[in-house]
Amino acid sequence: MKHPQKDDEVKLADRIDFSRVDANDRGELRNLIAKILQFEEPMPKVTVDIWSTHDHYNVTIKGWAQRLNVPKLYKKFCDPSKDSDYQSIIDLDVWPTNDEGVPVMCFKVRKSGFAKQKRKV
Repeated sequence: MKHPQKDDEVKLADRIDFSRVDANDRGELRNLIAKILQFEEPMPKVTVDIWSTHDHYNVTIKGWAQRLNVPKLYKKFCDPSKDSDYQSIIDLDVWPTNDEGVPVMCFKVRKSGFAKQKRKV
């Protein structure tokens, strides 16, 4: 039986607008976002936006209003020494609050066409 809270994150990932994402990247990016939303204490009431740049996507998660263990977050999603499902994440920025007073995380995720790009973190 699936955990009901985790089902909420999968449903949230299903409601995200992927129109700015190349068709080849949509499935992987959707799965990646669902896994991020399940990190530690899931936060189903966040806003997720995706912005496309030349070589990567900026995935912004607004409203993550709980304590985060930064070393665990880094180790799980950004550690370049690990061979993981998260190698497409090339950078991560965290703002305690933006101009609207809302906490924001921005995962920079490599587009599949730029697979040989090195991580920045």
